[in-house]
Amino acid sequence: MKKLVIYLTFMYPDEEQFYQTLDMLNDCQVDVVELGVPVLEPYMDGEIIQESHREVLALGLTPANLKRHLEEIRSRYNFEVTLMTYKSGIEYFDILALPEKLYDGLLCVDQFISINDSPRLVQLFNEQMTLDDCKDKLNHSSQFHYVMSGLGKTGTFNHVPTGYQITIPFVRSQSDKPIYVGFGIKTAADVAEVCEHGADGVVIGSHFMALLKHEGLAKARKYIKSLQAVL
Repeated sequence: MKKLVIYLTFMYPDEEQFYQTLDMLNDCQVDVVELGVPVLEPYMDGEIIQESHREVLALGLTPANLKRHLEEIRSRYNFEVTLMTYKSGIEYFDILALPEKLYDGLLCVDQFISINDSPRLVQLFNEQMTLDDCKDKLNHSSQFHYVMSGLGKTGTFNHVPTGYQITIPFVRSQSDKPIYVGFGIKTAADVAEVCEHGADGVVIGSHFMALLKHEGLAKARKYIKSLQAVL
């Protein structure tokens, strides 16, 4: 069975609703929740996720609070947890010093992190990377491989790019770890198409966040179920 990874900004939009969303994702048996650790300038993300980062930072999220909530999440839920952030998030929240038992994967989109720094790394791949860069990242990717569907910001695609169809075969030839494709995936048809082209699962963030914000938790649950029916 293919895997579903859902992105959610950490503590968005506030503590109560954040945990309500996690309750729903756990109840729906989502495989992996990618928690976005907020930063001031998440430049690889589109407006919906950028805005969510600003809102959470305005609430005063601290390194101590982040650790405390990760402990709570670990004790309550069955899904795997991947932390996604930027260099500034790694530094401010001192993520490399967190106990490894608190998360299953760590993705930093704008700084290379060695497996010597964290044994639970997720690396990002795209079709414009050189073969040497890809091979180097594969040596430091221990959980799953995150393949971008194409170059661009999250939440800005009108349709799913096809660059991943170049990236997947190379990554597959070098590694037997799962390959999940993200960026621009919205509909069940998108999910089916990406999986037909070799992905082991999909990552969905901006569209889920937009549904959550504008249409609420019940609509987001129905959306999750529609994706799982395809997977």
